[in-house]
Amino acid sequence: KGGQGGDHMIAKDVTSQFVEGWDWIAPVPDRNTGLWGEVGLQVSGAAVLEDPRVRVRFPGGEGGRATTGDDWRTLADVDVAVSCRNLSSASVTIELKAFFTPKQMEADGIGNGNGNGGPVWSKIIELGANESAEEVALGSQAVANPSLWYPVGYGPQPLYEMHITAQVGSSASAAVSHQVTASFGFRKLESAIEPGTKSRVFRVNGVPIFVRGANYIVPDFLLRCSERRCRQEVRYHAAMGLNMIRLWGGAGVPYEAFYNACDEAGVLVWSEFWITGDCDGRGATKDSPESNPNWPLDHSLFLRCAGDTIRKLRNHPSLVLWCGGNEQVPCREIDDGLRAMLGCSSDNGAGSAKALDDTRPYVSGSLWGGFGQGAGDWSDGPYGIQLEEAFFSPDFYPYGFNPEVGSVGVPCAESMRSMFSPDEQAPPTYERHADGTATEKVSSVWNYHKYITYNVDGNFSSILAYGEPKDLQSFCEQAQIVNYTQYRALLEGWGSFMWEKYTGMLIWKSQNPWTALRGQLYDWYLNPCGSYFGCKQVLREPVHVQMNPLNGQNSVAVVSTWPKAVESASLVITCVGLDGTQHQSHYGPFAVPPLETTQLEGVSVPRVASSAVTFAKMELFTLERSAKTGLAGTSDNSSCGSSGAGGGEVLLSRNVYWLSSSSPSSPKAPPDFSPLQAWRVGNAIKIEARILEQDEAALVVELANRTGTVAFWVELKVVKEEGEGEGRSVGNALCSEDLILPIFYSENYVTLFPQESRCVRIEADESLKRFTLAIQGWNVQPIHFSCSANTFL
Repeated sequence: KGGQGGDHMIAKDVTSQFVEGWDWIAPVPDRNTGLWGEVGLQVSGAAVLEDPRVRVRFPGGEGGRATTGDDWRTLADVDVAVSCRNLSSASVTIELKAFFTPKQMEADGIGNGNGNGGPVWSKIIELGANESAEEVALGSQAVANPSLWYPVGYGPQPLYEMHITAQVGSSASAAVSHQVTASFGFRKLESAIEPGTKSRVFRVNGVPIFVRGANYIVPDFLLRCSERRCRQEVRYHAAMGLNMIRLWGGAGVPYEAFYNACDEAGVLVWSEFWITGDCDGRGATKDSPESNPNWPLDHSLFLRCAGDTIRKLRNHPSLVLWCGGNEQVPCREIDDGLRAMLGCSSDNGAGSAKALDDTRPYVSGSLWGGFGQGAGDWSDGPYGIQLEEAFFSPDFYPYGFNPEVGSVGVPCAESMRSMFSPDEQAPPTYERHADGTATEKVSSVWNYHKYITYNVDGNFSSILAYGEPKDLQSFCEQAQIVNYTQYRALLEGWGSFMWEKYTGMLIWKSQNPWTALRGQLYDWYLNPCGSYFGCKQVLREPVHVQMNPLNGQNSVAVVSTWPKAVESASLVITCVGLDGTQHQSHYGPFAVPPLETTQLEGVSVPRVASSAVTFAKMELFTLERSAKTGLAGTSDNSSCGSSGAGGGEVLLSRNVYWLSSSSPSSPKAPPDFSPLQAWRVGNAIKIEARILEQDEAALVVELANRTGTVAFWVELKVVKEEGEGEGRSVGNALCSEDLILPIFYSENYVTLFPQESRCVRIEADESLKRFTLAIQGWNVQPIHFSCSANTFL
């Protein structure tokens, strides 16, 4: 029936359960039967190597919330092991050798011999005819002063390649029979349940990581998952600043290319085995009464698959957690088997010499071991749109780490035109009621693609809060505004209770593997939604200034996930009304402590009394010169021209809100921004755009507002030259096929204040030789100009 795992029968096998359908995807017709990954042949001599293992340990120091001493960083022990088989019918002597090189050297074609002169591991073994040796230990070597790997936003991601060779015979002239490589990084991982919040905390190299990440399914529902697609999607996550991806257990397809991309981008990975509560014991319904905790039927097959997965993925520094299942634990036999392979007898882990991996924790299920309620109670969600101020309430979520919290996700109009034929594109209609509520009416086609309402609890419409949309274009424009503010509020609300109440959260979810209309930050076409930029607004600033709208107080806080203090910071708040009235407030200097949320006492964001809507811009500066190479380098937002900063100040954070002056018709209703409709008609302004830098891979565009009116919701698009796209047959309106995608903007949906300019850096995954740059905004006259490489306007 296409519900949560359909009739659940898919769970009898060891496979991807989502193919039966879920509340975010229709059933896959053939259930993806058959081969879905690459199958290859390899050529070797008599000795063949398998499953290399690189185990990094730091013998000194224990780390902590903020490690006081760095002595432990100066020395790492590296253990190397590999499995070896003798394919011949005679006994052989095999010499195993290993050395490592920085991966950048590999990319540059460097790295012969023992690479950079570092340690070499070697061992000679004897294998009988057709004999195999599992995990032959080559020993431990000390590595001095290694470069440490950090998650995105906390530091760099240096990677290394371990090269292991097997030679048959011990003479110097013996040919290499086989060789394997393993990518790895130096990082110290600690994880435990913190007593205060009773939730899990991850520490990397002694630094506590405030987890704000996302759940992920697979790149494509038909499992067409190329290495390039994996890298593109992981890059989107890192560009937003999401520091963890949970690979949801109902997907069950662990692509190594995905983990490689996470290593390079600094995105932590929660890797889940193939159990779901819906199908495996907790999801029985009237329509689908069978849901069996003892599934799959073949426990041995499950554990063999799990063992192969662990061997394949255990060297990745991005991988920080193994989890037995989604909202359910595996049956006792499988759970015990996983614990034995992962060397633990508790959720916090305990090393075992026989374990396939003992370097990261294992929890039995996603609602156990410091996640959700911690003992399996249903304690994730909610999954629909909320009033934005609700995220800032201490009562919003009672536990410390929410593994799933989701919301809306209608994509941009270009993608909707790609999904639907013209007669299927009609947006929802609304039947308004006297009490301010509205009944939303949606077509069956949109419902098939899993649309969820933009009405908050009580049927108050977040879309109608910006006025009645007249067509698909205006509906999607307003949906992107709501997407942006909804996900920004979610992340800012979590940050307002960092460490005091929360240790982490994961958005449900970052993407859909098909053309769905809910819960996504970018769509199946790789077109970013407003939610993408709402997340990016928060997470790409390690020191972030934000407003708390709870109870209309509009108080201000600074959330720092940076491990160093900002000793001298200042804040400028600029407010502009629809009528052009403007006032500005200055605060500081003040200190921003590291790794905590600082409430700025006595500071709030005012409204312009004469205006129905106030645009409010907060800018956080520092005079510390070290910030130019430290914090300033961690955010890819940039200011060019006047932004209210004094001489030599470094902009740490910029955040723009729009505030309604009218009281909602109900405590359950969103703020009223409908006056923006009339304002846009009478205030259609011209802004300036010019390209400051350009090559075949990237360009920097300066947007300048020389008027006395705010330029609201300015969107940039990079469009293929006419004739190169596939969607312009749908009138003159663009489809996603007409856009260069994926595309990486330093920011988008920009709001420019009077006499303000902003620089936007744009990078593409393909060449930017010929394209059209399209710029439009809520009250901005459209700009279109054709560009080619080395063209400056």
